[in-house]
Amino acid sequence: MEILCIEDDLIDQLILKRILKQKRDINCKIANNLQEAEQLVQTHVFDIIISDYYLSPDTIEDTLLKFSNLPIFLISGTDHPQKIEQLYKKGLKGHFQKPFTLGCLQQIIDKRQIKCSEKASEKIADFRLPITFNFDYLDKLAAKSPEVKKEFIQIFVNMGAKDFLELTNAFHTQNWQMVRHFTHKFKSNFNMMGFKQLYLKAGELEGTFLQPNYEPIIIRELPSFLDRLTRAISLAKDYLKN
Repeated sequence: MEILCIEDDLIDQLILKRILKQKRDINCKIANNLQEAEQLVQTHVFDIIISDYYLSPDTIEDTLLKFSNLPIFLISGTDHPQKIEQLYKKGLKGHFQKPFTLGCLQQIIDKRQIKCSEKASEKIADFRLPITFNFDYLDKLAAKSPEVKKEFIQIFVNMGAKDFLELTNAFHTQNWQMVRHFTHKFKSNFNMMGFKQLYLKAGELEGTFLQPNYEPIIIRELPSFLDRLTRAISLAKDYLKN
């Protein structure tokens, strides 16, 4: 089976590669964006497409439009029921909540046209509590290769520091489209890293953008989010040192 994965996040790319390696009968090509995906489709024959939701400057809706002749599955942190329902009407074949797992892959291989999204908890994170790790997902992913765990965490540290600056700049310049992009990106990474509080908070902030008067809420809430994000990156660095 030939699979095209469209994903711009380095951590999620690594996860996809690790999981797809477990299936010897699968060949996978990874595109960082829709433009690269179009180039690959011109030279390769793919059976299915696995795509993230946000592919700056495009989205899954552009993917559905450009590759309407192929089964497309969404792997994303996006879990808004109304939006997902609209995507199914536009031809989406399946929706899986990040982080990606071997079970998700098997369902995609079987081409089960089911709605697999697991909603994030609606309970808002209490930022008065200390940030804690939960490496259950990484431990399972790297069970046979312990060094992979540190590789993931190192990528999170490097990429997180860069994206933190981008998010901070977008906030100060009130570039709300980019604020939403990086909030969504961090939400996915927090889920994979086991930062439950930050994952819930990122989901809360992402949902705020669906409201007509989101700007005052984001201006009020994002500074504390940025502060906790800095702490999470620092904790990850300390883990690597130890």
